[in-house]
Amino acid sequence: CHELTDETVKSIARHCTKLKVLKLNFSNSVYPSSKGELLGHMCSTLQDLQEIEIIKRGISSIDNIESLAEGLLNCNSLTAITLRHSKVLPDCFQNVIKKFSISLKKLDLQVIGDTVANQIGYCVNLVEMHLHGSEISNATLEFIIKRCLKLVVVGFTGCNITDSVMKNLLCDTRPSRRTLHTLLLSSCTKLTSETMSWICRHKDI
Repeated sequence: CHELTDETVKSIARHCTKLKVLKLNFSNSVYPSSKGELLGHMCSTLQDLQEIEIIKRGISSIDNIESLAEGLLNCNSLTAITLRHSKVLPDCFQNVIKKFSISLKKLDLQVIGDTVANQIGYCVNLVEMHLHGSEISNATLEFIIKRCLKLVVVGFTGCNITDSVMKNLLCDTRPSRRTLHTLLLSSCTKLTSETMSWICRHKDI
């Protein structure tokens, strides 16, 4: 759509209550208000929602994004969450990840801290994970890698991940570990040639 207005969001909330997949990709020109409370209200009415993707382009962020977290908690069984905007995702989103830790198969989040990231380690059925531009400690990253054994697509674009974490991911020989086939590591400035050597030895990537 060329313009996503507040009335459009309210209309979706009223008339599309059985929606299972919702994808919103907007800039300031498309959705000037960027009101998190409206998005949260809409999501609170979509109890059958399984996949949500909200991408806010530009330097501005979604106002009152905490309301979106509250709205998502009313969903029954989310399997995929993509949420990208310019500010750090508030800690309240750990409650969203916690509620859907068993059903989630995909997480694509931008700029998160340890509190939210630590909860990802309990998403044991996660197959695809992207953490963009996040300042996450090695301990938390290793916790995620140790527990999320079904990951086949992993993106750490712009993250502060180090060689030691990557070694743990690439050299995990446990039978329960699924085989990785896609790694996204652009702008990971702390990685060295050591990681590249481990990737080269991994025949499936």
